[in-house]
Amino acid sequence: MSYSAGQHVNNIHGGIAIAKGLIGDLSGIQKFGYAASVGTTFTTIWEGVTPYPYITTAGVLTLTSSNSAADNGTTVAVSGLDQNWDLVTETVTVGGAASTTTFLRVFRMATITCNTGAVNVGDISATVGGTVRAYILADQGQSLMAVYTVPRNYRAFILSMYASPSKQKEMTCRLITRPFDNGGSFNVKVFGTAWGAQFVRHYEVVEMLQSKTDIEVQCKVDATSGVSAGFELLLEKY
Repeated sequence: MSYSAGQHVNNIHGGIAIAKGLIGDLSGIQKFGYAASVGTTFTTIWEGVTPYPYITTAGVLTLTSSNSAADNGTTVAVSGLDQNWDLVTETVTVGGAASTTTFLRVFRMATITCNTGAVNVGDISATVGGTVRAYILADQGQSLMAVYTVPRNYRAFILSMYASPSKQKEMTCRLITRPFDNGGSFNVKVFGTAWGAQFVRHYEVVEMLQSKTDIEVQCKVDATSGVSAGFELLLEKY
């Protein structure tokens, strides 16, 4: 099956048709993240202050909040991969029981119902194996992590990547991937620099990634700055 970003299928723009599930086994992934304090060494663009800690042994997930009085009882849709590398989404309660799913990857969280108001009041943390693997920062209602792993029986095609500093500073950014059979080594797929401006890369010939490949955006800035970044994928189930 051939596909291009501008293709029209049954008089519907290709991107809309994919989002509506009208093109076979294709689906789209939009990953976007933010790191409030990026320094002079490469760091993953997510809410944590360290490089992203991938799960090595699948485990159950618990949710806690920095403001438990306000957020306990909030329900959150947690998306990732189970112990078989299969896509899974489970609703988990902040301050409640652990997940029934054994998570091997966590790459998105979004609030469903909030105990207080319309969004979470405190920072919500998702912990697997004693380490926080995802956050929803206060007042956001959604995780901000430029991190993803291709599920089992899927392959992914990189369509675009971007990164942008919040200050007028020199930024270096890269999209890196770690194939499952690559011995644990990450490889650079996109590398760019910008000065106080957004870096954007669009693929004319897409980059294909096999199942179980880890993907993330990393950036560094010549003086501490917030950075937003993300990438767009086309997923094909096989």
